[in-house]
Amino acid sequence: MKANLLINHLTRHPKYHYLLISHSFFHFYVALLTLALLLCFQKVFASEIPSESQLKATAIYRTSHFVHWPDRSPDEPIRFCIKGDKKVQQALEMILENKQNTSRQFLISNNLKQCDFIYFHEKTRFQILKAQTNTTVTISDKKDFLKIGGVVELTITQGRAAIGICQRALQEKDFTVDASLMRIADVKEAKRCVR
Repeated sequence: MKANLLINHLTRHPKYHYLLISHSFFHFYVALLTLALLLCFQKVFASEIPSESQLKATAIYRTSHFVHWPDRSPDEPIRFCIKGDKKVQQALEMILENKQNTSRQFLISNNLKQCDFIYFHEKTRFQILKAQTNTTVTISDKKDFLKIGGVVELTITQGRAAIGICQRALQEKDFTVDASLMRIADVKEAKRCVR
């Protein structure tokens, strides 16, 4: 009741109109500012949470830093092939675009015979796997990929990528993997990976 009397009093006196107007504009601007801040923070938080494809692409790229071929020059380009997953390929392309100033060149290729790293989507037909050379690092997110002869198995859980490596598969390949990667990977013994 007192509030209505005050509003009636203020509306009758023109010199107090600015109080009503400034009070409503103040609330409007506070609401607008709050909305703008919420939208900004939503974009920031959304950009901080990587997608599953980004996690896979990052794991593939980082794994490449720990693999060495004894008969190759260290500045020879590394070639990636992505089989059956356009989103992972696009995410890897974005990573490689941002890494152009590194000493080693990283490329994406469609020719499986020229690739150093091949990522197979979990739904890929794996007969291709048998045709790969001993210099190719094969990677997939397929469950039990190591049991069919793969080298690196990716697992995404709770926004993190984890890798499994088959020790026996490494022994049959013409490349080496740094001990630092072996320490953080889930290394499977021969009886637990290749059939």
